[in-house]
Amino acid sequence: MCSCNKFMIMDQRPSLVIPNDLHRCFDDQRSCPEDYSIPTPPLLQCLPGKSLITGTCNKGLFNETSSCSQCGQLNEPVCNYDTQFSGIISMINQSANGALQNLSKQLNQFTPEQSIVLFDTIISRGINTSVVNATEMVLRTAELMVNELPTNELTEVKLSVATQFLLSLDEFALNLTESTSFDFGNIFLNVTQIESFSGERLTVLNYEGNSLSLPAMIFINSLPATVASFVYSNLSSILSPTDGRELISPVVSATVECNGTCITNELTEPVVISFSHTQQTLSAISGSSISCVFWNIELSNDSLPSGFWDNEGCNVSSVDQQSVTCQCNHLTHFAILLSPGGSPPADSLDSKILTIAGQILVPISLVCLLMVILTYSCLRSLWNMRNYIHIMLCSNLFISQLIFLIGIEQTANPSLCSAIAVLLQYMFLVTFMWMLMEGVVLYVSLVKVFVKHPKHYIIGFTIISYGAPALYMLFIVPIGFLVNTPDHSHYLYYDDNGDLVACWLSYKSGFVWSFIGPVILIIIANCGFFIMSIVIIRRHQKKQDQGNKAQHWIKAALSLTVVMGIGWIGSVLFFSQKLLFIAYIMTIFIAGQGILIFILYVPLSSNVREAYAKLFKKRLANWSLTRSTASGDSKKKSTEDNHYTLGSKEVNTIDNGLDAEKSKSMA
Repeated sequence: MCSCNKFMIMDQRPSLVIPNDLHRCFDDQRSCPEDYSIPTPPLLQCLPGKSLITGTCNKGLFNETSSCSQCGQLNEPVCNYDTQFSGIISMINQSANGALQNLSKQLNQFTPEQSIVLFDTIISRGINTSVVNATEMVLRTAELMVNELPTNELTEVKLSVATQFLLSLDEFALNLTESTSFDFGNIFLNVTQIESFSGERLTVLNYEGNSLSLPAMIFINSLPATVASFVYSNLSSILSPTDGRELISPVVSATVECNGTCITNELTEPVVISFSHTQQTLSAISGSSISCVFWNIELSNDSLPSGFWDNEGCNVSSVDQQSVTCQCNHLTHFAILLSPGGSPPADSLDSKILTIAGQILVPISLVCLLMVILTYSCLRSLWNMRNYIHIMLCSNLFISQLIFLIGIEQTANPSLCSAIAVLLQYMFLVTFMWMLMEGVVLYVSLVKVFVKHPKHYIIGFTIISYGAPALYMLFIVPIGFLVNTPDHSHYLYYDDNGDLVACWLSYKSGFVWSFIGPVILIIIANCGFFIMSIVIIRRHQKKQDQGNKAQHWIKAALSLTVVMGIGWIGSVLFFSQKLLFIAYIMTIFIAGQGILIFILYVPLSSNVREAYAKLFKKRLANWSLTRSTASGDSKKKSTEDNHYTLGSKEVNTIDNGLDAEKSKSMA
């Protein structure tokens, strides 16, 4: 038996897998051609006049048979073509150009797979590439084939046909012997023959705003070289992704054939591809996520190749009003994919507005949280179990938002970024746990008029609020880092280009639900405590003052629960459904949580207003008393000063009298 990389067929009797070109293996000398090997002893038993070996030929499109002769040798295999296919095949040896012309006229008589196999066979066997008319005929036939491919064809068939189509044209273009270009509207070809090159980059394509430049390192010690570049404008319906994204650019490709070994993969200097905007794509890109991708081809020995869009090694370099620029570290077929309604590009107006809003709201929120903490810590009349919960909620939210502000963009170091993401998840979970304690304390205070040992409750609430998230993180974090381990891509937030975007949980892998899930449970539990508290208040309406205070507390806590819940749950909706307006809601609600807490717990809290009023009255009374005391002291001092002045005058008068008498006696 011979083994090689050719198509395989099946022996009907002994069920042995043997190569299609079997007649080349078993000759009189039992020798194998190059790239074949024959085992000893041979596995095949060719019985004269009885064995019939069947298989497939032409990429699995037709059946092939080979019989055993009377002398025990395999006869030439026969491929069972249909009439039309056989006619084109037989014409190739006579005139490849004529066969191509007939194919272009009879495309509707063949299946898409048959058409592409015939096309590939013709241009690889006999087209005279030095004839300009032949090149034009190849490209014209290629354009017709794309247009004739039914849009309702099975996805697998379309992808296979399109992939073989790209490979066939690449091979054909590299065989052209002169630098040239052809423009057929939907297909543009540019062939560049490079004899020498001394620059840093070489632009091999510039067509209607679409350009492609190659780094010089590709051609090191490899000249002369041929570079074939294509722009396909009509493949969006054929090579459309199956994951909901949309192909919004032409397919731009470059292939190189060198005198030696070309470096075309793992390039240290990037291939730069620019795609021009149309008015339609420009409006689509606004408020959407775009990805630079390439067509990753999967070859097969016994069937047509296939492929899929991949972003490995490619990233978006820049986006402006004229074009999108991509950089890739390899050569192939490139394009741009759009995720409709996704996160806006970094330099879009929406992205700038959201960034500025976050940069303004988060610092203001931090200041507001700090004011709440100082208010409840410094006013002794507010020291109780309920307000202890307020302080802990604000303190943990302050720390969380501060870490978010400083560390969310520390993506240069994946390890540091991972630590920040873990710390953020833990601190936000602790914050939500303290929010749950708000509901618990509210319910407990209504059920029990006098709470014995409040310090025990405080210690218990603290242990639960910090301990439960810690135990949960010990369980969930290893899962996030052990699954899909390269760069923690299952845990951290990467974009469609494979770039680390933020030190937060991945929306793409769904791991963000390890945070959103507990948040939803806490919100549901909190709402349950609020409902039970409202029922208790309704039953005891006689205690009007206590009921009013409890109702305000419920409104404040419920408002905070809703705002925090909408902010974080909205983030999941934004990244899954790609709705831009949710991005604005999410930014305002998450970044402005501290502002809301300050409004609810300071100006709108009657207890805080009363505490401040008492403080101001006390300070005013102290100030008045101090002023009165100071005024009394001043009057007393003034009287003493006057008395001292009067006494001084009397002393002076006496002294003057004595001096006068002394003068008389002397006289």
